Amino acid sequence: MPTISFHYDKSLIARITDAAEDETVQITLTLGGAGEPQTVEPVVPHGPLAKLMEAGLLAVGTVLAFHQPRTDWTASAVVTPEGKLLVEGHATPFPSPSTAATAVTGNMMDGWPLWHTPDGRALADLRREAAGD
Repeated sequence: MPTISFHYDKSLIARITDAAEDETVQITLTLGGAGEPQTVEPVVPHGPLAKLMEAGLLAVGTVLAFHQPRTDWTASAVVTPEGKLLVEGHATPFPSPSTAATAVTGNMMDGWPLWHTPDGRALADLRREAAGD
């Protein structure tokens, strides 16, 4: 019978226990052979958010808030290492802010001005900053 073994840094448990009740804590599992250490290739972000991440304007694990004032839609999403958005209530990450916004509202829309960092900046503003505008 196969055995599953979890190896973790003690800080992971501390992070989980310190998380707020409504906070999402993302954990990534890597499969490996029995007792064999695995070399894991670093994940390189790609897609629309990659430039923001490479510029240091958006970090993995950042929780973004979505708010569409006209309809009062709200949601949250976590930035993944691949540069995607994992929206609350959805199992599959979305490749762009617009597809994530569409998932929240059910309508196609530009999500760049609607997703905000914890300090209140819209992704559209970060994109302009990364482009040097």
